[in-house]
Amino acid sequence: KKNAPPPLCDWNHETYLLGIELGISGRHVIPLPTQPSLLERFLTVWGGRPSTLVSDRLRAATRHLTKIVGLHSEDARITPLERSFSLYRSIIDGNPNVEVIDNGLVVKGGLNILWRITPGRGAHNAPYLIQTMAPNKVGLGQPICMFDDAELPLGDRLCSVVLGLLNDDKIIHQFEQIKYAVHQYKIVNARDHITTALGDLFP
Repeated sequence: KKNAPPPLCDWNHETYLLGIELGISGRHVIPLPTQPSLLERFLTVWGGRPSTLVSDRLRAATRHLTKIVGLHSEDARITPLERSFSLYRSIIDGNPNVEVIDNGLVVKGGLNILWRITPGRGAHNAPYLIQTMAPNKVGLGQPICMFDDAELPLGDRLCSVVLGLLNDDKIIHQFEQIKYAVHQYKIVNARDHITTALGDLFP
């Protein structure tokens, strides 16, 4: 027997908030128990144990209670996709080495290499492209493949990519694609430096 999907939840500084869509009345939230044992029991029953009958009654009672005392909150992030992009946004806003550009992000990793993340059809059908970017932000390397779990919400997947690229000096030892991209970046960058130097000597 398949368990019921988990409740849609947001959180604040005090507790988790269960969210319910109430049609034309909009999105409402109600706080969940703060005690770990009660919260665990609530989620167990919600998921269908000991029976779907008990689970159905709990969900119906919760919906009814939310209608009566729940707080109207259209900004509540109750779906996995909304929560994932909230986390993604917090990573971007909280890191000076991540820059928002017109069509994506530029991430400066521990190797002082710039990585560009933009929408597009990437490796293994990922919905984004990852490329090294020249210091002048014009030249781009070949798109690379990184770890990607298509079952996760998109925001979570992008969080993994951004955090990984911020630590490119560490993951270079784990991912051949990163190692190769860094190698190519250094070759092209060295070639550009030589060309510039020759241009200065022989204008």
